[in-house]
Amino acid sequence: MKKIIYIIITLIFLPLVYAECDCTCEDPKANLSLPEGHCNISLTLKTDKDRYKNEEKITIFNELTEKKQDFTIEYWIEDIKGEIIKEKTETKNTNKKQFTPKLTENTTLVIKNNLTYLDCKNIIVENYNKVEVFIEVQPKKEPELELINYSKKLNLSDELNISLMIYSGDNINYSIAFWIDNITKTEDYKIDQRYKNETVNLSIKIPNNCSIESKKYDLIIKSQEKEIKKKIDIENNCKEKEEELEENTEKCILSIHSEENNSENIINQSANPITGFTIYESTTIKSKEIAKYLLMIILASILVFIITINKGVGKAIKEYSQKWSSQLEH
Repeated sequence: MKKIIYIIITLIFLPLVYAECDCTCEDPKANLSLPEGHCNISLTLKTDKDRYKNEEKITIFNELTEKKQDFTIEYWIEDIKGEIIKEKTETKNTNKKQFTPKLTENTTLVIKNNLTYLDCKNIIVENYNKVEVFIEVQPKKEPELELINYSKKLNLSDELNISLMIYSGDNINYSIAFWIDNITKTEDYKIDQRYKNETVNLSIKIPNNCSIESKKYDLIIKSQEKEIKKKIDIENNCKEKEEELEENTEKCILSIHSEENNSENIINQSANPITGFTIYESTTIKSKEIAKYLLMIILASILVFIITINKGVGKAIKEYSQKWSSQLEH
């Protein structure tokens, strides 16, 4: 009988217990009644681990609380100093993303994302996240040498520019040699530090030697472990320079002749108005001088002859002749 009473009492109070526990643990904002065109969407960011080895894939998760609306997520990677490691990339899905770091030393990377577009008015304004991961780098012992870029076509006396990536590996003094076969002497470049990664720009001067043939030559870059050989085209432009020099010389000569002719024309033009008078005047003066000297010679001869006959008469004639000559000169 007592058991029946306990069962009845339990059945009476059981609905009251359930009624007191009738509650929800969901986010209150989720049950808000939003105006039309509004939404309540959050963006999160995760990685599969927080520590990685160098060249190990990092898996990135851009997650949204709701994916019914069209959206755009932007994500990128920086180092701890803010230098960009992976440029900003846009995605319109939440599929996992991957990135493989290739670093030369231990580094903390900062992965970031941002919800840049939603096809609704989101009541959550800030949707920006960042996650830090540590990359452990175990230095490679083997050195590396890579040709990034170089000049492919050159003339005599030009500079051949070379861009190289050099990794010294486990070497204190790591050196490379570079030259143009049968054209230039060997040049050297050294790295005096272990595990050093450098991108360097080097140059080689092409000799200004007209005996160099116009053809392809081998650019050689060599280390102890590796040799890189590339073809470059060298053009002998000596003939062009000679022709250009000859052409310039001819132009110069023609210019000088032209200037001389112009100068003569100017002189002739300036002299023409008085040329006839000047020539006439000069001829007349010369004729007078010749006649004067001839007359003086004749008179002197006569005078000598007369003097020999009669000194007195000769003296008179001499005085008369001198007076007459003086008048002629005037």
